[in-house]
Amino acid sequence: MTEDIEIKFADIGVGEEERFAGQHVAIVDGNVEGWGGNVKEAFDMAKSKFPQKPTDEVLLRFIPQEGLLVL
Repeated sequence: MTEDIEIKFADIGVGEEERFAGQHVAIVDGNVEGWGGNVKEAFDMAKSKFPQKPTDEVLLRFIPQEGLLVL
């Protein structure tokens, strides 16, 4: 038996990538609604703004600093 898994990618604009470089962000309905030094900070900030949103609708992403290359 196989289960379909849907993967959502959080897409944000270049200006937001520059603003939040080096931080974790939480995205709700296409907008950055939470940010911080770790995923929990970003998620908690977004959930405090949108407590009614299901957890799976809060997308999490790390924005690397310019020039940072992770291999």
